[in-house]
Amino acid sequence: MKVIKEKNTKSVTKHRISKAWISIYVAAITTLCGAVSVMAADPDPTSAINQILEKVNTAKVLLCSVVGAVGILVFAFNLLKALKGYKNQDDRQMDQGITGCIVGFIMTVFDIVLAIFA
Repeated sequence: MKVIKEKNTKSVTKHRISKAWISIYVAAITTLCGAVSVMAADPDPTSAINQILEKVNTAKVLLCSVVGAVGILVFAFNLLKALKGYKNQDDRQMDQGITGCIVGFIMTVFDIVLAIFA
């Protein structure tokens, strides 16, 4: 039995690592943009209650922005997974990809739904 070695294992690993860093970078930028837009609107904190509510609202927006950014990444990853399953005619992989796309979409829309009802 022969063992076949891959020639480009280092370049494949570097490519995967660079994709992961790009995803983390995009999520961080999206989160910071959402947080900065909230911090730019400077309400007049006249009492301790307003200061506490301002901090709670900032934390809520930051958390929702992180969930939305991760939802976009989950949606994109699972869309590629579903398309790969379609290409290979693999029903199980297509189902997992479509389910993941639904989860990613829900995570992305979570911020909008929370803003409407809260």
